[in-house]
Amino acid sequence: ALVVVNTHLFFHPQADHVRLIQAAAVLDEARRAKEEAAARDWAGEGTPPPPAHVLCGDWNSSPDSGAFQLLTAGFVGPDHACW
Repeated sequence: ALVVVNTHLFFHPQADHVRLIQAAAVLDEARRAKEEAAARDWAGEGTPPPPAHVLCGDWNSSPDSGAFQLLTAGFVGPDHACW
C-alpha cells in the first residue's frame, strides 16, 4: 500500500500557530490513513507492516517554524516562538 497525504496550510505572516495546529492535524490524519491501509492490506498474523507513505504540500513554513519542527522532530516545546 502507498498512502499519499497532501496539504496546503494557511498563509499569513502572523499565523505560525495556526500552521502548527494544521500540521498536527495532517500528521494525525496521515497516521490514521496508514493504520487503515495496513489493516486492510494485511492478511498475515501479528502486526501488519506499515505502508509506504508520502507527505507533501505547501506548508507555508520556514525551517524555524513550529510546523517545520513538528514535522522534522516530532515535538514543539511550550516555549517555541510560534505560541
